[in-house]
Amino acid sequence: SFTLGGAAPAAPRRLLSPEACFLTLDMLTAGSREYTVRSRGKSIPLRVKTGTSNGFRDAWAAGIFGDYVLVVWSGNFDNASSPLLVGGKTALPLFCEIARSLAAREPMRDRLAMPPASLNLEKIKVCSATGDVDTSLCPDAQDETWFIPGVSPVRSTGILRPILIDKASGLRACVEEEGRTEKVPWEFWTSEFRRQFQRAGIAKPDPPPFLPECAPGEAAEDGPPPDITLPKAGLVYHVTLAAGGQQPIALMAHASAGVRKLFWFSNGSFLGETAPGETLSHVFAPGDYLLRATDDAGRTSVRRLTVRAAK
Repeated sequence: SFTLGGAAPAAPRRLLSPEACFLTLDMLTAGSREYTVRSRGKSIPLRVKTGTSNGFRDAWAAGIFGDYVLVVWSGNFDNASSPLLVGGKTALPLFCEIARSLAAREPMRDRLAMPPASLNLEKIKVCSATGDVDTSLCPDAQDETWFIPGVSPVRSTGILRPILIDKASGLRACVEEEGRTEKVPWEFWTSEFRRQFQRAGIAKPDPPPFLPECAPGEAAEDGPPPDITLPKAGLVYHVTLAAGGQQPIALMAHASAGVRKLFWFSNGSFLGETAPGETLSHVFAPGDYLLRATDDAGRTSVRRLTVRAAK
């Protein structure tokens, strides 16, 4: 701790548990496997994280190895920006060079290869795609990871769900029939995550459509309702009414895989429809509104909207 002026030193306060600290460093190890140094014939991992400030004014690399904690900053003292100030391109190479020099000069050992026996940690199997501890839906895709008993989440993410597939057509079936259908685990990611996967070039296909003979009630999805992200919960939206100003407010929601349409309502009146993750702009007069977003499977979420005139 540090003090200002003649103030008494503050008592240290732990912000993270020892278990959380170890898990954080373990994650840095997994993300930096290509960064190691050699010391007396031993491989020492560099647990390092890079950073780049907005506007390319700073580039950082911070990490630990052996007995050292090292932070590297790259930048201009006049705060001038440069497209070369990227953590992974400027600060990280210098970090690695300093670490190599120190490792060549003195013996080092990896103090974090295994957690101390006093820590409340266990190794368990989880689903590779979602991290779920219930591995019944991912028998062939599991990873081993650290787990803090009594702290780490055990609730299902709801992403992995079994669906019935008609063997002949590959379409979804509504009724299980021996010899004709099979249960297949499927990843039901929200539209928000599916867009992120798409940008990263990772395929996360929607589940196949239902068989034509499925009745509407039978084809209803057993999944979460839409997740309304706009308007923000708890905010009061102020609109300018001067000179007949029209200030639309954006409505947006994400939905589970397989949902293709969202229907928006305000105080019972239909506003329009969107695809998951798309925005619908609507002009609201000052007042209080109850918004509803209903997906094409009939699941509904609500959000209260308060609009006031700007002074």
